[in-house]
Amino acid sequence: MIRTRSLAVVVIALMTFAAVRGQREPSAYALYQRGVALAKSGDYVGAADKLRAAVKANPNYYEAQLALGLALQNTQQYSDALNAFRAAIGLRPRLADPHLLLGGLLQQVGDADGALAEYTTSAKLNPGSAEAHSAIGFILAARNQLPDAIKSFETAVRLKPTLAQAHYYLGTARYFSDDPAGAITALKQASRLMPANGEAYYYLGLAQERKGDLPSAIASLRTAVKLSPEIVEMRQAMAQAYMADEELEAAAEQFRAVVRLKPDFAQGYNDLGLVLVELRDPDGAIAAFRKGLALAPADTVVKNNLGMALIQKSDFVAAAAQYREIIEIAPGDAVAHYNLGLALKQQDKFDDAVIALSRAAELQPDKLPEIHYTLGVVLLQQAKLDEAGSSFQKAVSIKNDYGEAIYTLGTVRQQQGKIDEALDLFRTALKILPDAPEIHNTLGTALRQKGDIDGARAELQEAARLNKLKTNRQAATFALNTGIANLKAGKIDDAIHQFQKAVELAPENSEAFYYLAKSLMRKGKKVESDTAYRKARQLNPRVRRL
Repeated sequence: MIRTRSLAVVVIALMTFAAVRGQREPSAYALYQRGVALAKSGDYVGAADKLRAAVKANPNYYEAQLALGLALQNTQQYSDALNAFRAAIGLRPRLADPHLLLGGLLQQVGDADGALAEYTTSAKLNPGSAEAHSAIGFILAARNQLPDAIKSFETAVRLKPTLAQAHYYLGTARYFSDDPAGAITALKQASRLMPANGEAYYYLGLAQERKGDLPSAIASLRTAVKLSPEIVEMRQAMAQAYMADEELEAAAEQFRAVVRLKPDFAQGYNDLGLVLVELRDPDGAIAAFRKGLALAPADTVVKNNLGMALIQKSDFVAAAAQYREIIEIAPGDAVAHYNLGLALKQQDKFDDAVIALSRAAELQPDKLPEIHYTLGVVLLQQAKLDEAGSSFQKAVSIKNDYGEAIYTLGTVRQQQGKIDEALDLFRTALKILPDAPEIHNTLGTALRQKGDIDGARAELQEAARLNKLKTNRQAATFALNTGIANLKAGKIDDAIHQFQKAVELAPENSEAFYYLAKSLMRKGKKVESDTAYRKARQLNPRVRRL
């Protein structure tokens, strides 16, 4: 079904209030003219009075009946307006326009069946009426009869290429029919014909995002938000597009606007909290999730996310309490038991962690390999090798490319003295995680145990090389984060220094080159900025715009 912010009557009155040529009974004609003049000035109440008098003076006065219907519709006297339109139809049953106007009023008062019947009659009487075909399409779309609706809208735009609303409804119908390319074509035309219509740009952006054209989607959604800044759904879509483009700060800004516009919107606070978790701002995330829970106290999804933010803050006690609350509400929630186990593990409460993780494994024995893996890690910390090995094997049976589980199972076999089995497991893990220094290192020690000194040396050297890369990447991340903080504080020179350090330490890091380009641009060094940005684009073609 096509969604719109307000379902205005599709058909705007086609007949203007204007004087009619021809001989009329003098008093009725004078009253009609006066009613038309009042309607033009916006005085529909006065217009209705004069037009009532006109049709009383001459009940067969078609133009006055039709004008009376329009005036009454504008004063929300819908029952009397319906009677006036029907009287006009009785006087001129072969004219299409009164059926179209009656259909619009019936749609306005919620009689979709009656509206469709009148629109259909209007289209039969005047097959060239684009407005009638568009109106039929709207009713069909509202009923989710999208293929037939699309045919009607296509007829409307063929008959009248400048009918903006028909292009708009055609685009939205195609969007909901999973035809983003067709939707884009129609919605581009709608936005050209209605450049101030935020909804046309909104659906255009959604269609472009669905088609995979994220830059165009962001541009369209940005225009939609600019035109209709008060519409929450548009800001939500804008935020989601920013997140897809990894512009997390911009996404957070839009989610903050959402909760400002709709402070009782629990989902808005949840969305804001999630992006703040991504931004490594646990305090902000915790505050957002708690506001969401104040509005929806029993929402286990928000409770779970709050627990995640508390873990990010290393407040494992509060996180465990949060997960226990979820379990009280939903004792069969395997993820809550799993997360409780993680929080308890971080507190070194291994026995309690095993209980929680074992319960999670009972609830989801074959779907969540992470549960079995984490249970195995805790059991390994308790030196329960056989039980740990069984948990790791279960994790691998669910996900056969689970490199961490395969590797850790190998360490169990190594400790059990099963070196050949351990070697096979380490080599399998390396096929999945070739750049993991700890696997090369452990494989090296196992090879040394087997007496393969050359093989051990090669693996240990590779481990040392990868560890250096890992250390450099960690240092680059620290420099990058420091540079971002400096950039936000306006310390441009310090930011440039940190970003240069980051790209030296990790020349494969597109984010470091992006922020270097951004800071150089702020410094006015356009040539250097362009060079850095090109490098960022080479490393990541989807890197966001400066």
